[in-house]
Amino acid sequence: MAERAPIPKTRPPDAFAEEIQRRADRICSMILYMDLEWVDIAIQIEQLRDFCREKAPDKLEAFEHIYEARFIRLWEQWKEETKGT
Repeated sequence: MAERAPIPKTRPPDAFAEEIQRRADRICSMILYMDLEWVDIAIQIEQLRDFCREKAPDKLEAFEHIYEARFIRLWEQWKEETKGT
């Protein structure tokens, strides 16, 4: 019986996934730590959407469900908390 190659425990890093995560983290930090208006955040989100559309158009729907929803939820949660203080 032939031996099989071991299955790697982790996948090699995906450059697109790392870049989109880095950019998304930056937007999250902007929401949390900068005193910006929503329009400024929306511009950053649109730039990230354009990046996704250019590099991986098949992932655009996932982007909108995951990242856009996260940014909106974070904005609403964070800004509501800061308004109340």
